[in-house]
Amino acid sequence: MIFDVLVEFVASYSLRLQLLLAYCIFISLYLRYVAQHTSPGGITRAALSAPIVLANLAAPALFSRNTEICTVLSICFIISWLANFKVIGLCIGRGSLTHKLDYVQFAAVLCMPITPQQITENPLAAAVGAAKAGFKPVPRVGSNARLGEDGGSGAQLILGFAIKVALLGAVVFALVNYDLPVHVRNFVYVTGMYAFLSMLMDGPASLATSFIGLKIAPHFDKPYLTCSLTDFWSRRWNLTAGNTLRFLIYDPIMEQRLVKDRDAFVHRTRFGRQIGIAASFVVSGIVHELIFRHAVGGADLCSLGWRWFVFFSLQGPLLALENEIKKWAKPRSIEVPKPVAILFTCSMLMWLGDSLFFYPAVESGLAERIVSSLSETYGGLYERLAPSLENAYKGVYNGIAARSEL
Repeated sequence: MIFDVLVEFVASYSLRLQLLLAYCIFISLYLRYVAQHTSPGGITRAALSAPIVLANLAAPALFSRNTEICTVLSICFIISWLANFKVIGLCIGRGSLTHKLDYVQFAAVLCMPITPQQITENPLAAAVGAAKAGFKPVPRVGSNARLGEDGGSGAQLILGFAIKVALLGAVVFALVNYDLPVHVRNFVYVTGMYAFLSMLMDGPASLATSFIGLKIAPHFDKPYLTCSLTDFWSRRWNLTAGNTLRFLIYDPIMEQRLVKDRDAFVHRTRFGRQIGIAASFVVSGIVHELIFRHAVGGADLCSLGWRWFVFFSLQGPLLALENEIKKWAKPRSIEVPKPVAILFTCSMLMWLGDSLFFYPAVESGLAERIVSSLSETYGGLYERLAPSLENAYKGVYNGIAARSEL
């Protein structure tokens, strides 16, 4: 294929990363210009944005899925999924790129796996301030279901990044050096996914917060404390991806219009909410399945079916069932203790994931390739840092010895 030839031709990994960076700078300049000179919902903006969407889909092919699988998966997530959904959202007046951003902030939001904070003013204060200024107040933005909007300061994000790097290293060490039982191994996989994705987001978020003054919403919010499926998917797990599904799939269904109209009255219905949730998970399932199939390449997929698609698509009906049970239990004052709810929810997700999420990843060899790639990365990092760490240890040891002699 032409992309395989390109990977061989541009043999240097760092050079291909530089090409990707140059591409991100170009599309940021281009799309900001498009946004400034076209209207949301118009054919012109959609037509001018379409080539970028197609190019973003092709971006992962710049890297080898055999030897650079972690890079391929990262670009699939950041560029082919998040950036494309943000671009499509820009075309219809929705999402993070419609916020008031300068160029650098626009580029960061487009090309990084981050979500700006959604600040909502008190309606009365906003109205009073607008009246004094002599203009019509902007309607208050509705809830986005997140537990909070503060993703942390730059220092906190850097610390979180370092902790996730250490946690991911421990996960890789355990998977490489121990023959773990299946259920324990799957739990370790989940921990590794959390560490990898969170690390992937905390690093860029710390830069955005520290250097360009962009306040970032949280990416994860203690998913190990989830007490229901609704709590897990809407408030705790991978909130950056959830945000793109909300503004591109859920909100248009709830508002019954594709293009955002901030002044229009929104009549929200229970049926519309259930359809919006189900559609969001179906789209999520399609995206995950496409990423999986690209990552495994020529592997035999017949026995694996569309299991990742099924795993995510099932979440919509399960959330609807969960909500019905809660409505039935509430007037009867039936309340499950939080520790029991946490245990049940985590067990349910792990049970579904055993055969629908982890099994395809293991059987296709994808999980093994990811662990092997990460192991090589940590091994190379250790070889580079080992002499410095050894010298630092000797310096501290000699200093303590010298003091003890005094």
